[in-house]
Amino acid sequence: MMIAVCSMVTAAEIHVTTTVDGGPGSLREAIATANGNGEDDTIYLLSGTYVLTGDAAEDGNVSGDLDIDNPGKITIW
Repeated sequence: MMIAVCSMVTAAEIHVTTTVDGGPGSLREAIATANGNGEDDTIYLLSGTYVLTGDAAEDGNVSGDLDIDNPGKITIW
């Protein structure tokens, strides 16, 4: 007897609500959420200017550049 187990992966929609770098509703938080869920994600940006702050050499998406490390696909609109 063979039993197959399937899991459904659904895409997440993440809405950025602030242009501030870091904290709730930020692009950095959206990237962190997408990195952590392993799904295909779509991030919707708030119009405006995004200024990234901090150490660009840091590789954990905590500061500086945005570090995308998601096994799925991330689409940014």
